[in-house]
Amino acid sequence: MNSASREQTGGVLRWIERTGNRLPDPVFLFVYLIGALIVISVVASALGVSAVHPTQKDPETGALALVAAESLISADNIRRLWVEMPTTFTHFHPLGYVLVVMLGAGVAERSGLFGTAMSAAVRGAPRMLLTPLVALVAMLGNLAADAAYVVLIPLAGALYAAAGRHPVAGIAAAFAGVSGGFSANLLPGQLDALLFGITEAAAETIAPAWDANIAGNWFFISAMTVVFLPVIWYVTDRIVEPRLGRFTPAPPPKRGRRPRPRWWPTRRSRPSRGEGCAAPAWPRRPWRRSGWSSPWAPAPR
Repeated sequence: MNSASREQTGGVLRWIERTGNRLPDPVFLFVYLIGALIVISVVASALGVSAVHPTQKDPETGALALVAAESLISADNIRRLWVEMPTTFTHFHPLGYVLVVMLGAGVAERSGLFGTAMSAAVRGAPRMLLTPLVALVAMLGNLAADAAYVVLIPLAGALYAAAGRHPVAGIAAAFAGVSGGFSANLLPGQLDALLFGITEAAAETIAPAWDANIAGNWFFISAMTVVFLPVIWYVTDRIVEPRLGRFTPAPPPKRGRRPRPRWWPTRRSRPSRGEGCAAPAWPRRPWRRSGWSSPWAPAPR
């Protein structure tokens, strides 16, 4: 790679980095999108926008029914939001599949199965195949939900450092596989159960007799795994790691004697072996000198 192409690649990467850093937090992105949707619904309702329903027919005319746009902040929609919220939640189509899948994934995650499996998969990886193996395990880690973020990302940094490579490159490769390749997998996961219900509910608006399969998206997610793996491998080894520079681990700290605190007595202030400590000159039985008897003394006969 010549200097011109390096400058061009660096400029593009720097532009992507600057643009990505300007984006707000993902939570606020959803808030902004919800606000924009409310504004669009108000404007469409005021303008009288309508669309033809693909399946419903008008019982009087027999033609396809027209669906008029409604404002999301109208009185009827706000009342429906609060009154019919339990019905909307319980009638959510993929709710049963998601609960069952999340229950099994939660038990496997809390028991340490996912974390142990991911650690064992990448621990003995050779130096040359470290990046593709970390990326593959990271993409398969979406079955473990948040365990991939907690276990695999710091583990990848430690493995790269142990192999003499930059640990930030390992963290970047694991994060790219976990977040960027979240939908890619060789097995159906939690996201497939969620998308299965939404897809079937949307398809039934046009074809009421159509039934979806929870593994219907498997061909796509398995192909994404094959496509994402070489991309993450190339970007990590050829672009990210060279930009980080050579990794030189810090030398281990020297093990010396711990410094004594200031209150610790020095050798001169300590008494010698024969001196000892001076004891206070208290009489052994003070009641004999003062004339009064001890309360524990036996009574005179």
